[in-house]
Amino acid sequence: MKLFKSIHPRLALILFGLLLTNTGSFMILPFLSLYLSSLKLSAGTIGLVLTVNVLCQRGLTFFGGILSDRFGERRLLIIGLSVRLIGYILYSSAGHISSIFLASACVGLGGALFAPGLMATIVKLAGDSKQAVFALRNTVINIGSSIGPILGGLLYRYSVFWIFMLTALAHLIFLLFILFAGPDDIHAEQKIPAADLFHYVFHHYVMMILALVNAIFWFVYSQFNLAIPLYMNDFFQRPSLTGFLFTINGLFVISLQYAIAKLFFQKFSGRFILCFGFLSMSAAYFILGLIPHLVSIFLFVLLFSTSEVLTLPTIDSLVSERAPENRLSTCYGFVDLGWAIGAAAGNLIGGPFFDFVQSRHLFPLAWFSCGILSLLTLFFIFLLGPGRQTLHPAQTGAVSGK
Repeated sequence: MKLFKSIHPRLALILFGLLLTNTGSFMILPFLSLYLSSLKLSAGTIGLVLTVNVLCQRGLTFFGGILSDRFGERRLLIIGLSVRLIGYILYSSAGHISSIFLASACVGLGGALFAPGLMATIVKLAGDSKQAVFALRNTVINIGSSIGPILGGLLYRYSVFWIFMLTALAHLIFLLFILFAGPDDIHAEQKIPAADLFHYVFHHYVMMILALVNAIFWFVYSQFNLAIPLYMNDFFQRPSLTGFLFTINGLFVISLQYAIAKLFFQKFSGRFILCFGFLSMSAAYFILGLIPHLVSIFLFVLLFSTSEVLTLPTIDSLVSERAPENRLSTCYGFVDLGWAIGAAAGNLIGGPFFDFVQSRHLFPLAWFSCGILSLLTLFFIFLLGPGRQTLHPAQTGAVSGK
């Protein structure tokens, strides 16, 4: 492929490091609750440990982005990977509840520190192939999330200690890549005041809209993990098919993400692709509500997966188009904050709401609600406006009120 021949060597190293670290992280994720349970922790305490991780990672990503733009992406990549590496080592030797919470916080905080700067670095190295590289990045992440649980399952039979050690090793390898062959900072000579970066995103309506769109996507997406398995069990009495549906989703995303995204990016604008992605999401849920048969579940997964394949790299691409280079990390961190808000709201609101519709056998109400919410998102996408609307450094004073 043309992309693979022209890809920057340092970008190839980053994508390979991303594959290693995601594979390692997903080796642990499915078995972390089992491991914590083996340490005699209650279900409530395990939930708190996992919540600390999510809050530290997704809740602090915005601040990680600000720090990356303030002090440089390379520095934050090194610090973030180091903190996360320490977290996995702490997990492996945890002997007290305090060390478990500390390990969870380190893993989450490390991710928050390096993720925005990593995205900004990918944008810099991708050149004119940003959209294709974003699709390739998502494919790499999904490959890791598919391979990881299989390897973790094999190792868990023997020793959970080695799962943590191999994950730590994967982060160490990535850290060494950054230390000895990693890219330079985008604007290492410019140290922008953190207050200016903070004000920038809250006065940049495009970033506000993209964060909102991201939050809505993850709100609706979370129902796939939360409500669909319950629906399969309650309505169809086929809980065994749930794993099969998740497998179809994973295989579809891994095998077709790059090809479909590249095809759309070559022919259509980012706004159009984003609209198409949310239309696919809306159609998936409407089909589920209108056709209460097993075949509708498979149509749902295909449309849902199409939305996932198109929406996520498009949001990344629009951020790179609309943000200046010396504020990329801040903008990525801010938009990624929508993930935390949307996913958390999806679980907190979706759970009780599904209990309500389940008790009254009003399943279509749940699916139509998700479909309508996806349709309403088209209005916000329209507000993005056409074309590139980057606010350059010379305009920053006006944006931040200075």
